[in-house]
Amino acid sequence: MPLFRRKLSPNLTSEKMSLVNDNDCVEDNFDAENRSLTCSFSELPHWLKDNVDIFTGYRRPTYSYIKSYPSITPWDFLVQYSFLAGVLLCLTFSTLFHSFMCHSEMVCANWNRCDYCGIVFLSIGSVIPISYYAFYCNRTISIIYITLVSVLGIATVCKLCAHILCLILI
Repeated sequence: MPLFRRKLSPNLTSEKMSLVNDNDCVEDNFDAENRSLTCSFSELPHWLKDNVDIFTGYRRPTYSYIKSYPSITPWDFLVQYSFLAGVLLCLTFSTLFHSFMCHSEMVCANWNRCDYCGIVFLSIGSVIPISYYAFYCNRTISIIYITLVSVLGIATVCKLCAHILCLILI
């Protein structure tokens, strides 16, 4: 069963023309300063009515990329970049470990620890977006969960890197 069911007409040209000529959609949208940012299901244009079970809270159509952009908050970028950073660190450390593992026993052991650190960073980076969006309505639980996973992950990385730090300090 698909998650999204869009009802598209077979003739896309006529659909585009109906959107442009629809007085309820385009002209009313230009008076956005006087209206709320969200609307109900009955106020939506037909091309946005894809879930009859949600009655309110839909974003109004903006018909502009620039006007759509403010709905994305800086926190959304940080949350997604945490995942991207975890993936990049994991893949970088894994590549370096598999490239240098044939060097010597000590180099192999150190890069193996870095590879495990990359896995920990990936785990932290993937938990942050999940908990941010899963507990979106309850920020306290979200912050507690993100903090707990981050602290445990950093403690794991410190334990893995303690051997390397001792070699550097000696």
